[in-house]
Amino acid sequence: MLSNSPERPNPTCRSVARFGAGAWVLLIAACGGSGGTMSNSEVPAARTDTMAVAAPATDVAEVQPFVGWVAGHQSGDGRWEAADWDRWRMGEHHAGERLPGLGSPSLDVAVTSLALMAYSGAGYTAESEGVNGPVVAWGLHALCMLQDEDGAFGDSRDANWPVNQGLAILALTEQAELCPESRLVEAVRRGVERAHRSRAVEIDRWTSDRVFGGLPPFAWLALASRLAVQSARSAQPEGGGASATGLESDTKLAGDRAEVAAWVSLPEAERTLAKVGAALTIGYSGREGRKEWQDMPVVIAAANWLADRAPEWKSSGEGVDAMGWWLGTQGSFVAGRAPYQRWERAMRTAIVESQRKDGTYCDVKGSWDPVGAGAEEGGRVFMTVTLSLAMQIWYRYDKCFCGCEATSVTQHLAAPKPKLPAEGRPLPSRRYRPCR
Repeated sequence: MLSNSPERPNPTCRSVARFGAGAWVLLIAACGGSGGTMSNSEVPAARTDTMAVAAPATDVAEVQPFVGWVAGHQSGDGRWEAADWDRWRMGEHHAGERLPGLGSPSLDVAVTSLALMAYSGAGYTAESEGVNGPVVAWGLHALCMLQDEDGAFGDSRDANWPVNQGLAILALTEQAELCPESRLVEAVRRGVERAHRSRAVEIDRWTSDRVFGGLPPFAWLALASRLAVQSARSAQPEGGGASATGLESDTKLAGDRAEVAAWVSLPEAERTLAKVGAALTIGYSGREGRKEWQDMPVVIAAANWLADRAPEWKSSGEGVDAMGWWLGTQGSFVAGRAPYQRWERAMRTAIVESQRKDGTYCDVKGSWDPVGAGAEEGGRVFMTVTLSLAMQIWYRYDKCFCGCEATSVTQHLAAPKPKLPAEGRPLPSRRYRPCR
């Protein structure tokens, strides 16, 4: 359960991000292993020690039941499997009847990355006390192990690889910037270098928006780089400091940021929720001059464009766009004011009310049904973690990503208290309780 009292950062970690009203979240990542893709013989046995999964939080955290569902379907090796998430139920491999909402195995890296980002946004780190810290630790371990010696996350021959690569870099950048850890920083560095090499000869793979999520893969690198820039800016009270990953000094990624920011002026025929949301997020450079930026006609027009297309849930999937809703929420939040208030009201109804409250965490409770754009490929894991990211906007991005003050009147959440890891400590045991 999330605490209602703010926590101060541990002095050994750089204070680069605040979640909510004075609540500090640190990430101390524990990536065991030595890199390379895991074979079946290397998959560690799942632990089944008994301890209650996280109880649903209250008030603005109606979305928090997602942690019970996501934790219950983490694979034995620590990843989340888009196609086989239902084979893992509370730490045990299940060989029985399949559940609805299975996605594509080519997106395991993508859904694992999104799940880790959702856990970080919910305030859970690799060192959080209770059941969720081990879940994050194993997820980070899996993502590190899914990177090969050349820096690729997953199979680079797969059509979805650029999306996997971009999301993995974004997820690890986010966590490395919160509390630098050498393995994460190195994984980001090698991942970006591998992406640069690929783009030099396969630019079409990185610029196409006809891919999973509808956002060109290079834009995920731009978002990771934007996070590093903002992190470096807020590393010291006077705005100095350096990014743990060094991405803020990468001229290629600076060009990516500029290109994505320009999407705020895309012609109508080329606009999507994801593109406009990403443009608004990246275009704003910090708290200084915020009012002037929000008053820019192009920003007002883009924010109103989003508000006119605010989320509306339909079980048929018509108009449902999980990735677009997440990025649209992010961009709308940064733009603020009346358009965001319109978006927020619609989002709370569309997303909160459509979360499954029936069944148990072993089947669908706490998840979202996979409908709409990307649902067939991503499956139930994709829908659940991506919509959770959208619902974390009140306490996730106000200090961490946008560098802006909160514009919602909704109460902020504080983060659970982290603790320092013992040097060289093995991965912690994951603990579950029977389904309910």
